[in-house]
Amino acid sequence: MDNGKTPTYFYVVKAEDLLALNYLPAEHPHPDRIEWINRATDRQLSPSTLEQLLRTYHRCDPSPSVVKLRHTSGVRAIFKTSQDRSTFARVFAEACKREKRDRAFTITAIYTSLKDAEKATTELLAAGLAQESISILWRTGQFVEKELDRVEGHSVSRVLAGVSGGGLAGAALGIAILVLPGVGPVTAAGAVLASAYSSVATASGIIGATGAAMATMLSDADVGKYAANHLEEQLQKGRVFVAVDTRTAGLCDGQLKRLLEQTGGAVV
Repeated sequence: MDNGKTPTYFYVVKAEDLLALNYLPAEHPHPDRIEWINRATDRQLSPSTLEQLLRTYHRCDPSPSVVKLRHTSGVRAIFKTSQDRSTFARVFAEACKREKRDRAFTITAIYTSLKDAEKATTELLAAGLAQESISILWRTGQFVEKELDRVEGHSVSRVLAGVSGGGLAGAALGIAILVLPGVGPVTAAGAVLASAYSSVATASGIIGATGAAMATMLSDADVGKYAANHLEEQLQKGRVFVAVDTRTAGLCDGQLKRLLEQTGGAVV
């Protein structure tokens, strides 16, 4: 658009669509800068309001004020050219479709420790879940972080991943090591989470709504300050996530949720 001085080309990402940023192709146009705004007033969010938005983004029981904040907030991405803006709008629309499709087929639960998650995974397999439907995500230990130094060719501000063979509780078909803004190194085990970064970031909104998603949209900005939401904090505290792909699990959604809860998980 023309602001009367110099042309400005921007695209506004609604707060509810932040997870879709993880599905952007690597070659998409990157904005010059971003602004967190109230879409109703077109004013920038104050630091305290932005902090509240990100901290409460994933909560299932938000207050009315938080619900209103989610519906009215967004990220204004400002581009150099109208072509960049148009290309971004097109690829982001496709990213939104993919993210919504994948999220619809994933159920996730939080466990207090890796030991509890491993025990739960064993019980899920014994109950008849297909092995390829289960994945686990947790913050890495020091022994994995040392291995991380040998992985090259990626910027930590975006995604750093190394894939190797391995198994975990009979369910992991591979292990991916990721560095997430604001969280640090995490390990993803299993077909759902280890197969692609977008799957990790989107599994029921485990991560990626803030720091990781913004790192996908921006090319070289410091995005760590955006990684302050509730579920990212759970990773920092050592909680473990178990995700189930309902398309391959072999059980209905209701049965899956009951099994996860019976094994000590808190379904998110």
